[in-house]
Amino acid sequence: MTWKSGLRLNDGATAELSAIVLEAVGHVLPSCGIAPDHDEQPPSIRHSEPRVVAHIALAGEELRGGLELVIPLAVARAAYPLRYQREPSDHDLLDWTGEIANRLIAHIKRHLTRRAMVLHVSTPRAIIASYIKTAAPSRANVFTGSFTVGNHVLSVSFDATSPSGDLALRPELPETGLGEGDVLLFD
Repeated sequence: MTWKSGLRLNDGATAELSAIVLEAVGHVLPSCGIAPDHDEQPPSIRHSEPRVVAHIALAGEELRGGLELVIPLAVARAAYPLRYQREPSDHDLLDWTGEIANRLIAHIKRHLTRRAMVLHVSTPRAIIASYIKTAAPSRANVFTGSFTVGNHVLSVSFDATSPSGDLALRPELPETGLGEGDVLLFD
């Protein structure tokens, strides 16, 4: 299958994927200790505030793209799960933010897998940045959302393309077996 560079998804697929990403954010971030409010008009972002930026890619025959998560360092530090045992290092916060991005993409992938898509996910990459220049969303942008957490703003972006640009998402199959986060123990 030949991929055309930057071929945008049709509006129907974009709307469905956007809803899946927003649902993932609403499910995953609270489970990671972050209680975001989706903000259509977020307060102005303090560009000098240190942030952790995590990126993770996914690819398959029908769809490829990536997710970017930008979290203020203070929010990542407050959500760090072992913060009561010890103060997290910058390395710990990079790992934790990468894990949150991994959980987000896994949630998205689970929905797409139930639509008979085979997708592969990369390892998350994370950096700490003191200044982030915001740019216009790419042509492949499916979802960009800003969320307030206290007086901080975090953002989630998801980009996707398909080989033809005419991706039609199949209906979601019923979930069988274990659900997300379920554990099966053997005796």
